[in-house]
Amino acid sequence: MSFLTERRQQFLTEANFHGTRDLTLRVMQRQKDNLSKSEGADVGWHLSMWFGIAEGTFNNFILSYTAGESIESLRYALENVVVAYENYLKELLQNSGDPNEMAFPIRSFDGYCPYLWLISLCYLLHRQDLLPRVARLVDGEDEENAGIDFNIEELLNYSKELERYETDDCVSGCYGLFADALSEPNKIQALNLLNGFLKKWYKDLSAAPWHDSHLSDDGYFGYWAFEAGAAVYLLEIEDDSSLHQYLYYPKDLVQFARTFVPLANDVSNKQGNQLRCEAGENCPKTGDWYSPANNMEKRHFKQGETMPEIKNNSWGLTIWYLVE
Repeated sequence: MSFLTERRQQFLTEANFHGTRDLTLRVMQRQKDNLSKSEGADVGWHLSMWFGIAEGTFNNFILSYTAGESIESLRYALENVVVAYENYLKELLQNSGDPNEMAFPIRSFDGYCPYLWLISLCYLLHRQDLLPRVARLVDGEDEENAGIDFNIEELLNYSKELERYETDDCVSGCYGLFADALSEPNKIQALNLLNGFLKKWYKDLSAAPWHDSHLSDDGYFGYWAFEAGAAVYLLEIEDDSSLHQYLYYPKDLVQFARTFVPLANDVSNKQGNQLRCEAGENCPKTGDWYSPANNMEKRHFKQGETMPEIKNNSWGLTIWYLVE
């Protein structure tokens, strides 16, 4: 199929996709190179490199979804995003002295929207196994930041592995209707509230750094209200056809979330114990391994072999999974 057939949003041309992806990968590689020779560098500069890598990883993930990447690949690649922000948070904690630093600055659009998206994608892609790690990206070691925002707590509260906090506070006034939808027991009313939320979504988020990015030659990764899709799925709203009019409503992810049935050895099943290994680590078991970074193609490795990094791949990091 052609790019125009596969893409999920009309603003993204094939030329812009390749240009934006390649530019993001080059910037991320430059940031990695800078870190390898950053001894004695300013702490703020050092942390900005780590944050840039994390942000670039997430941006390229969204870009790949917009361009039509398969949901199967996206399910695995979502962990790359989590790992990238974990790496940033690790450096942030080591350098700030504050055990309650946040990987996402959720008190601003720069952090609030992406954090809601990451939580929402864990549900839509059936990667709820990642949610405890996602929660730790903001909670803080003392959980000082837990309970700051109603929408975050409500979404995380659907996880069977988390015990969350009650709060009536909303960080962003733009998300008032979304909060009302999450707390509405009547599904028809909840759908109406989500309709109102989506109707104003793009305009209300005009202060976000990605707003109107489709008007430039690069920097447009896609506009997606993943949080609305997650709400429809979690609230078990069956007929969401009234929301399909919104270009930024991820209807195919909602459909996937509703119909997907994981196998016993699915990557999301912790009891399945599917082996994973990051580039640079020793292979823990001889067998065939695949990675989103390697286009999900199998490669055979022997136990003890150093797992290779796939340079300049669309996902940033290289994480290998054993074929069972």
